[in-house]
Amino acid sequence: MGGGRRRIALIAHMDELGLIVTKIERDGRIAFRKMGGINDQTLIGTQWEILTEKGRVNGVIGIKPPHLMLGEPSKILPWHQLRIDIGVESREEAEKLGVKILDPIVYKKTVLRLANNQISARSLDDRFGCFALLETLRKRIDDLKRDDENEVYFIWSVQEEIGLKGARVIANTLRPNITFAVDSFPCCSTLTGDVMVGRGPVVRAIDRSSISSRDLVRFIQKISEENEIPLQIGATGGGNDGSVCQERGSKLAVIGVPMKYSHSLVETISLNDLEKLIELLQKILERIREYP
Repeated sequence: MGGGRRRIALIAHMDELGLIVTKIERDGRIAFRKMGGINDQTLIGTQWEILTEKGRVNGVIGIKPPHLMLGEPSKILPWHQLRIDIGVESREEAEKLGVKILDPIVYKKTVLRLANNQISARSLDDRFGCFALLETLRKRIDDLKRDDENEVYFIWSVQEEIGLKGARVIANTLRPNITFAVDSFPCCSTLTGDVMVGRGPVVRAIDRSSISSRDLVRFIQKISEENEIPLQIGATGGGNDGSVCQERGSKLAVIGVPMKYSHSLVETISLNDLEKLIELLQKILERIREYP
């Protein structure tokens, strides 16, 4: 947008964790592999949808009940020993339903409202970021059109969960000067300190892939203080799309909301934090000309 000199990118990823069909057993059960960082212990007792060309096929990952274990020690089974039961008894039945090798598989989605305006669902990482970008663009689009100093790009990337693939294309072609990666901040543990859900948006200053640019973080802090927007700052694990832009020379700040139970089907965030994040992103764009 605009004909300015500086290229500013706001990026959030659209993809989510899931599985993919690798084999249909003779008895109709579905073998799979993981796509992204799913913890094996979260797979047991879950409901799934196989996205076939004929439509969605429901399935479950079960486990032998304690009634039938006959003193066997309980243990966490690795993903490659698990199978999805879709309710059929043969490979032919599964194929008749439309199941094929390489069909994608996603968690069965349920959305749960919790106390204190919190929400729990699968793939909030990073669908909340996608929503935040849409709302920010909707509310700032007229001002951005008039900006003759900056080109502002809103980017919804793909394949972040398997190695920042979409973001690498942006890093290599657009080469933004400033990047705001809008992504979750996995909390809450000894690693993440005092960062908590419900206490406002958070700058992901350090993770396993990047260290946010200090002067850009200070710029965000100044804006949050002057507009009385609560802001947390912390270190966590994982990676983010902006890190590959930083490798190409971009200034980087990773900003989002704290998230409990990341990479599970009960990811949990505060809608209050999300509202304040959108407000903060708007203020950042409103005053981006002040950043040298």
